Amino acid sequence: MRYLMQFPSEMQVRDYIIVKLEDDEPSEFIKFEKFQEYMVGVLMSNDFAVATPEQLLAAFKALDPLGTGRIRKDVI
Repeated sequence: MRYLMQFPSEMQVRDYIIVKLEDDEPSEFIKFEKFQEYMVGVLMSNDFAVATPEQLLAAFKALDPLGTGRIRKDVI
């Protein structure tokens, strides 16, 4: 999904996406047909799109309330 510029969290992949794509019979694989159908819907809805530069700046500012331009590693 990330090659298609969609960035779900690891929890979303594990608990929601993989479950949706699995077949009724247990397997180590996901069939292309199910993946394609699911991804077309994801791409059309833009549910997991990359954050905009404005969103990233707002997130940084929220973690840097004093406006120093730096965030401690342990805060990230």
